[in-house]
Order: sequence, then structure tokens, then C-alpha cells
Amino acid sequence: MKYGRMLTYRQRNRLLMLGVCVGAAVAYGVALRPTLDLLQLNRQQLSDSRQLQQAPQLTRQLQGQAAHFTWLMRSISNDSARQEGYALDQLTRACRQHRVTLASLSSGEQTSSNGYLLETRIAKLRGDFRGLEQVVHELEYRRPVGRLSSVRFALEEDRKQRRSFLYAYLYVQNISSLQDAKH
Repeated sequence: MKYGRMLTYRQRNRLLMLGVCVGAAVAYGVALRPTLDLLQLNRQQLSDSRQLQQAPQLTRQLQGQAAHFTWLMRSISNDSARQEGYALDQLTRACRQHRVTLASLSSGEQTSSNGYLLETRIAKLRGDFRGLEQVVHELEYRRPVGRLSSVRFALEEDRKQRRSFLYAYLYVQNISSLQDAKH
């Protein structure tokens, strides 16, 4: 039997198209896909080589930033604002200037993490809102006694005097390196 004569023109055309599709898929799998993978790998290697060429510059830049941050940390730890007497003096001067009462000043609570020592002091001030606000501004910008990390206002009642007073809780933080703290 001859199969070529039994197929119609339409069936031969479909068979030819099917053969072309199968041939294209085989050609893609054998030749084109590995070529595209090699092209993508080549682009990735070019990108990596560019990064390697820029690595010394980036390393120098990061070392410069590390040196700058180390200098900043040392300047903070050697700051005279860390001394308790200086901090108390600046705080009382600001309070006296704006007619605010220093209710209490806690001793520093120290926390160490990742080679740094974080000391937090809480100052409790009593007065009117404007005076408290001026003291906060003074301590943050004009007479820094450390980093003013938080301010919390509270209205508390004194039962003996039967009056309410406005308090501001100032959280002052100082950061130092543990190596500098040992010296």
C-alpha cells in the first residue's frame, strides 16, 4: 500500500506542519537553548567582572565610612556631656532659666550590645507646657547633655495639695564604645 496517495492535500499539509513544529522544538532543545543559556551566563560573568573591578573603590569607600563612624563614636564618648556633674549643671541652668522644677534625675541605666554601651537617664521636670517645651528645646539644641531620644508629657495629681501638675519625662542617651569605656 502506498500511504502518500491515500492522504489528502489537507492531511499532508497538517503532517508537514507537525513535522516543522517537532523539528523546531528539537532544534531549540539541541542548539538554541544552550546558546541562550551561555549568553545569559556570559552577561552574568560580565556583570560580576565589573563588580570585581569596582571592588577596591567600594572597599576604600566603606573603610572611609567606617573610620568616620568610629571617629563620631569616639567624639560622642569623649564628650564632656557624659559627665554627670556637667549634665546636672546644664539641666538645672535650663530649668532655672525657664522656671521649671527638676523633680528627679535618675542615675544612668546601662545596656551593652554589639560592642557599644548605651546609657539612658530619665529626667522628670515639672512646670507649664511652654516652659517645659523651652527646656526641651534648650537641652536638644543649645545645651546638649546627650542625645534626647524621647520626651513624654504626663499630667499627674498631687493628692496632698489637691492640684494637678504637668510633668515631662526626658530620656537622655549617651553611646560609647565598650573599649573606650574600659579606659
